[in-house]
Amino acid sequence: MNTDRHIPVVFVSSTCYDLKQVREDLKDFFEINYGFQAMLSEFSSFPIDPCIGTFENCLSNVDKLADIFILIVGTRYGYVTERGKSITNLEYLHAKAKGIPVFVFVDKQLHSQLKIWEANKEGNFSTIVDNPQIFKFVSEIYNESKQWIYTYESVRDITTTMKHQLSLICRVCQEPALRSGNPTSIPRYFCVMPRMMRKKCILSPIAMMFHSLFISFRLHNGSARSVNSSRLGRQSLAFHISS
Repeated sequence: MNTDRHIPVVFVSSTCYDLKQVREDLKDFFEINYGFQAMLSEFSSFPIDPCIGTFENCLSNVDKLADIFILIVGTRYGYVTERGKSITNLEYLHAKAKGIPVFVFVDKQLHSQLKIWEANKEGNFSTIVDNPQIFKFVSEIYNESKQWIYTYESVRDITTTMKHQLSLICRVCQEPALRSGNPTSIPRYFCVMPRMMRKKCILSPIAMMFHSLFISFRLHNGSARSVNSSRLGRQSLAFHISS
């Protein structure tokens, strides 16, 4: 993986084998359309520290590298660690603790069964899920974290939502500069991008916008101010731009 920290990193969290095609499509979506680095554990580009275990590597990458966190919940809860939660569940908790933007997508069929599970938690749901703990996970996301949840039937539902949400982030991040009468700082940061990224940004203005926002955050974090996350509903946003 290109570790150039000028490039936003999107961490895609989900069980792997049942959502293999969804994950591959999301990788292409973020890398081709936006020039982001998509971080998925099944690819050789996923950074690994050989001195620590599998799920410790996943949590470390969320803590150290992720700028945006995408959680995809299918109908499998996955391997339960010694901490009593799945790796995906722990990745989500780390992303929330870090304060980066978190977007949650839950399988529509699973979501439709959530109220039924809440009314009968001892019921048999083996024809729908591999582990009923997945219902508890989704319930905690909604009730305890107050996280906005999107449902999906196909990867297109996810990419369509992300197009809208990324566009909204762009608009909100630009507002302070527009109110002050100062032009956007994109040209100032455009010159420090890798050549390949510059070419991509010429073809995609929204990619250019995001690169400038993330570079601005990393280079000027000391004097940055928080973007008002309440403008984005219940999304947990931690984007900053220089005053």
